[in-house]
Amino acid sequence: MHARGRPRRAAMIAAVACVAVLTLSACAADGSPASFPAPGMSTPSPAPAPIPIGVVGDSLSSGGPWDAVAVDPGSWTYYLDSRYEVTGGWRRDGATSTLMAANLQPFAADALVVLAGTNDVATGIEPELTLENVTRIADSADVRAVVLCAIPPYSAAPDRAAALNTALVGLARREGWTWVDPWVEARDGTAWREGATPDGIHGSLASYAQAAERIDDAVGRALEASPEADSAE
Repeated sequence: MHARGRPRRAAMIAAVACVAVLTLSACAADGSPASFPAPGMSTPSPAPAPIPIGVVGDSLSSGGPWDAVAVDPGSWTYYLDSRYEVTGGWRRDGATSTLMAANLQPFAADALVVLAGTNDVATGIEPELTLENVTRIADSADVRAVVLCAIPPYSAAPDRAAALNTALVGLARREGWTWVDPWVEARDGTAWREGATPDGIHGSLASYAQAAERIDDAVGRALEASPEADSAE
């Protein structure tokens, strides 16, 4: 009788242990019931990390604690797509391209966005020096792609602003950078469109939002066309 009873007891012990294991595996660490994906459902993938970019510019790109221009309502960076994160660069209100090039510290990111020149026009800096400074800025950044932006209209000297943009386009072409005019919707020829600026220098919030959309797109195009992207395919 004892010989026959041992296998039965062993089977009962194994069954109890199995139930205990199943019960524990169905509980979370805090003892609450664990949740499992329904049949046919997959666990969502984590969101990709933001793409690091650097931004170099003046009050058009600063805003927030960097912006001491009372009439300026903000910056295009307020509206930057969440897939990008500004991790480097240098931005200050009133900065000329000379000041940007002098203060920018070397940094690494996926892309560099440069929006420089409005204060060069305001202070009489010649386009040739602006181009030299922008080149110095790009040389300081360890990036896959460079996006060079047009400056917006400058009401006090619209022709000078337009001439600088022409020079910047040529620089972008020579260097193989991505060129973008973020202010297309805000322009009326060489002037600001009515309602697009509070002072003839800075954009309205709507103008900044439109500029951000175009810069977002330009950064995406620049990264897709970068040599690293080609080699990864």
